[in-house]
Amino acid sequence: NPFVKRFIEMQTGINVDSIKATLNNFSNLTEMLEQNKKILNQITTLSTLMVKLSSCIKFDRHRGYNTTEEMAAAAQELAIERE
Repeated sequence: NPFVKRFIEMQTGINVDSIKATLNNFSNLTEMLEQNKKILNQITTLSTLMVKLSSCIKFDRHRGYNTTEEMAAAAQELAIERE
């Protein structure tokens, strides 16, 4: 209805055609997601696996040492722990 469209645009400053185009884009996106549900499930499974796997890894491996000897001793200890 052109009257309602013009009224909305005048009262709110919203471009109705732009809103309609945006909503159509969202509609197309929803269709695309539905059509690719299997792939999305695989991506979700992979993401979950990566989160679980990364929780087993310690990421704070960078440490500063005052001397080379300190660093070598720490390296020896880490090598023993790894075995």
